[in-house]
Amino acid sequence: MRYRTVLEFAPDMVIIYDLEGKIVDVSPVGAKILGVTREEAIGLNAPERFWAEEDRARFPEILKETLTSGEFFRDIEGVHADGRHWFAESNAKVAELGEEKYVIVIVRDVTERRQLEEQLRAALKEKELLLREIHHRVKNNMQIISSLLALQLRNTPSEKMRALFRESQNRILSMAMIHEKLYQAEGIHKINIRDYVTDLVHEVLGSFGKSSNPISVRIDVDDIALGMNTAIPCGLIVIESVTNALKHAFPHGRRGEITVALHDDGDRGLNLMVQDNGAGIPPGLKIDELSSLGLRLVWDLAKYQLRGQIGLLRENGTTVHVVFEESSGRSRHDGF
Repeated sequence: MRYRTVLEFAPDMVIIYDLEGKIVDVSPVGAKILGVTREEAIGLNAPERFWAEEDRARFPEILKETLTSGEFFRDIEGVHADGRHWFAESNAKVAELGEEKYVIVIVRDVTERRQLEEQLRAALKEKELLLREIHHRVKNNMQIISSLLALQLRNTPSEKMRALFRESQNRILSMAMIHEKLYQAEGIHKINIRDYVTDLVHEVLGSFGKSSNPISVRIDVDDIALGMNTAIPCGLIVIESVTNALKHAFPHGRRGEITVALHDDGDRGLNLMVQDNGAGIPPGLKIDELSSLGLRLVWDLAKYQLRGQIGLLRENGTTVHVVFEESSGRSRHDGF
C-alpha cells in the first residue's frame, strides 16, 4: 500500500524496468505522459517503444554505465504513443527488489522548458542579426560623412583648414571602425582592442601621407576585449595623441618614435599611454587649460567618458597617461 500510494501520488513519472528494458511498473503520471494505460505499459520494452532513435541506439551503453555507477542522469528524448516527441530529465538508480536487479527512473517532462529555450535562442539570434545590421548601417553612414569631408579637403587651399578637415575625418573614422569591428566580431558587445588600436594608428599615419620624417610607431597593446562605450573614447584619445605627436613632436625632419601602449593591470585597472620622444610640451602648460581642441578633447574623454585619471608627463618627450576601469562602475585611481 505504501509503495502504491507513493507511485500514485508522485508528481513526476516513475518507471521501473528490468535489465532488458521491459517495463515492470509505471506511475499514473508516467502512463499519461507515455500515452498508454498502466496495464498496456507493463511488459513493453521502454527504449524500443518510448525512446527516440538516437537515445534508443545508446541504451546498451546507458544501461552499462548505470549498472557500473549505480545511477545515471541525463536528458532523454521520448516518443509519445501518438508519435509526438517530448523531452525529459531522467534520473535512474539501480535497486534490488527481492533477488532481481531493476532500474528505477524518475522522469521529469521538460518539453515546455525546451520549447521556451528554443524560442529564446531564436529571439536572441534575431536580435543579434538586427544589431549587426544597425552597426553595419551606422558604419556606412559615417564613412559617407568621412568621404564628404575628403572631397571638401581636396577643394580647400588652406593647409590649416586641410589639417582641421583631416582631424575631423580621423575622428569620424575611429567611430566608424568601432561599428565595423562589432559587425565582424563573433560577439556584438565587445571588440579586440589591440586590433582596433592597430588599425586606428595606421589610419592616422595614412592620413598624413608619406613623410620624409623617419618616425617609427610601436604598438604594445594587450589582447583584451572592451565594450563600445570604453573603446570609442580610448580610440579617440589614441588618435588625438598620435596626431598631436606627428604634428608637433618632431619638427624639421627630426627622428623619433611614438609608442602606443594599453595594458590590463588587474585591480589597478587599464593603463593607456601614448608616448613620444620628441621635442616635448613647454613647461608650465596644463592640459586642462589648453585652447586647442586636440589635447583638450583628450582631457575631457579621459575625465568624463572613461571616468579615469589623466596625467601629462614631459620627461624625454611627451607622454599622455590615462588610468581607468572598463566596468560600468568605474572609479578614480589615486596614482599611476
